[in-house]
This record gives sequence, structure tokens and C-alpha cells, in this order.
Amino acid sequence: APDTRLRRDAPVALVVSRGREPITVPDVVGTPYEQARTALEDAGFVVQRDEDAVSETVAKGSVVSRAPEAATAFRGDTITLVVSSGPPLVTVPDVQRKQVAEARAQLEALGFKVRISEVLGGFFGTVRSSDPAAGRSVPKGSTITLTVV
Repeated sequence: APDTRLRRDAPVALVVSRGREPITVPDVVGTPYEQARTALEDAGFVVQRDEDAVSETVAKGSVVSRAPEAATAFRGDTITLVVSSGPPLVTVPDVQRKQVAEARAQLEALGFKVRISEVLGGFFGTVRSSDPAAGRSVPKGSTITLTVV
């Protein structure tokens, strides 16, 4: 122990630290933010939330990425999470009075799914209206219903 008196030439044992022990960072990508934050804090990390990001593959409110991405870090280190704000919003174009094939192609090119509702059998093949209506901003991948006469 410190300040202990010893004989000259007496052996002294020293323990040398190898540094802080790294711990595994839980993989929280794709996990809802609150659940991810709890898992990281329980593991001994400090959690910081960065700006949300648009994501077509990760559900709104779930973790898109973390930094650092390393599999291990040290207890007390800060882990920064980016959370999904959902898919990008796309404005529904005006397809009224267009032929159904042209309207479908235009909507599908923007990433929408298209459902057709025919009135009177859709004899003329002309789009009468869309739901949601033209000019509305909706998440990419939404279904647009075309009423066709």
C-alpha cells in the first residue's frame, strides 16, 4: 500500500492497467427510439439524439443510424442516434381528365401505388378524380385511388 515502509531490496508487486475495458454497443438500428435509448443507457452509454432523417426503409420514430458505428465503446461514451421521420412526402399531381393508363404511369413513376375505382364500368377510361386529391402531400408509397368513368 502507499506509504508502507519496506526493507531495501524488498519485492513490490505492481498492477498495471491496460486501460478502460471496451463494452459491446447494442445494435439499435431499426428499433423504436425510446427502446433504443433505454437499451443504450442500461448498457452504460450517454445517448444524444441528432436531427431526424427521411427514410424509405425505416419506420417513423425508429433509429436510422448511430454514431459511432463501432461494435464496442467505453462506458460513459456518447452514442448519437438519428431517428426516422418516415418516408419523403410527395405532392399528388393533377391527373384529372387523363386516360387511366397515363395517370397510372405518372403516379407510379412518383412512387405511389394506384387503385382504380370504375364508375359505370369505366367505359371512357378517363380519370374523374383522385383520392387523395391533387396538390396534397402524402408519404411516398401511399395508395392513390383513381375514380375512372
